[in-house]
Amino acid sequence: MNEKLKEIIEILKQRINLKVAAGCAGLLFLIIGGIVWVSRPNPKIILAAKEVMSVAEEIRKFYRNRPGYWGLNTESVLKNNLLPASFIQNGKTVNALGKNILIGQGAEGNLVMPGARSFDIVFADLDKKECEQLAEFQFTENQSLGLLSITIINNGQQTEFSWGGENKLPITAENARRYCGKQTSLLWTFE
Repeated sequence: MNEKLKEIIEILKQRINLKVAAGCAGLLFLIIGGIVWVSRPNPKIILAAKEVMSVAEEIRKFYRNRPGYWGLNTESVLKNNLLPASFIQNGKTVNALGKNILIGQGAEGNLVMPGARSFDIVFADLDKKECEQLAEFQFTENQSLGLLSITIINNGQQTEFSWGGENKLPITAENARRYCGKQTSLLWTFE
């Protein structure tokens, strides 16, 4: 009888151990799934990043037979219908995130002056997560051909990343976290 009781206790221990192991495996699966879910890029971020390149391409096509980008700014982009209607809300240019787009020269989207061989596309008022994900977005090699630099503007501080510069492109996740803040602007400079 004592032997039978020991056998039953041993079987119960094994079943409990299996349930605990299954519970731990399930919990681990949920944790890993949660991390993957949280760390994946927001679909709107992917769309916004693609918008940068499509806007740049439209501008480059329009100015292809001109000596520079003289006269380019947000107003001229609207006047020349270089943006799809989906980018225009209440007379303002906005991206997939609903944030302002400025086009021209510098963080304010100033008018591009004669002889300028580059222009900027600015996404203003990004939160930290939006800035980080957009800054570290990996464009294809073909898309990156006309990209000269990306500048992160946070609290008046500008940090420029360029090919072969002091801060190199592409921007790493670590640098994106370091330089993006609560209300940041990203400035892409194209030739």
